Amino acid sequence: MTKIVCCDYIIIGAASAGSIVASKLAAHDSGVSILLLEAGGSADNPQMWAPSNWFEVLQKYPEIG
Repeated sequence: MTKIVCCDYIIIGAASAGSIVASKLAAHDSGVSILLLEAGGSADNPQMWAPSNWFEVLQKYPEIG
């Protein structure tokens, strides 16, 4: 069975920019439906969960930035 989903906005990529766009759209009009898609894997480096460490992690692993 196929399920059809209708959304007002579809945002591809839930990284920092995609998440901000989704947040701003939702804050501007709470009546819109937003589909936020992310295909990446989970962060396997525990330092990524502490924002104060992001700069150091991004220097070590630039491919995740």
